[in-house]
Amino acid sequence: MAIPHIYRSEGTRDRILGAGYYQKIVKGNVALGGWIEGPLAEACTLIGVSEMLVPHMCDPDLVNRILDICIIVAKEFAKAQINEGCDYIGIGDAISSQIDFETYDLFVRERYLELDDYIHSLGVKTKLHICGNIEHLLPSIRSLNFDIVDIDYAVSPSKAREELGDKVVIKGNINPVFIQNASLEELEENVNSLLAKTKNAKFILSGGCEIIVLTPRQTC
Repeated sequence: MAIPHIYRSEGTRDRILGAGYYQKIVKGNVALGGWIEGPLAEACTLIGVSEMLVPHMCDPDLVNRILDICIIVAKEFAKAQINEGCDYIGIGDAISSQIDFETYDLFVRERYLELDDYIHSLGVKTKLHICGNIEHLLPSIRSLNFDIVDIDYAVSPSKAREELGDKVVIKGNINPVFIQNASLEELEENVNSLLAKTKNAKFILSGGCEIIVLTPRQTC
């Protein structure tokens, strides 16, 4: 299987050039984040979710070969964005919330550790985002040394703090559908409640996942 060239692919090249463009605008004022896909998410995008998950049970060698290629590309893509001035790299791997702890530890965890260590070696911070409920994965994630871990609305902030410890920054976790539909008063009440629960902890307030496109502008 050939390794894709990140500067020849329109999608990755656009993100790399975009990072350089925005760094010229925000340099010194706002932290600029880059983004890559985690190995399992990227593999599922390439060949399909079922086509990737079923071989975990019947063809682990194939799974390992595909994931290793995804790690190579992820490293190159991360480095290119860092060279353009990104201050941190976010890693998205939504599909990981759909697998069990044992499968995650066997196929994903060590590759995350390799990717996280590599990005840190380039002098920037890392952020992990996995959509959905990842409470069963938190003990494993704790050992991965991410600087920031996003938690979706299905994850309890107190549970995340208990499992991840005090050093990591937890980011989240308001339900994006609630943000879309709530009144400003309801949203303020929800935000204040969340901030009270996370007081004096390393915490970044945000939606648990992407803000929905139909969210009223005044809510944002």
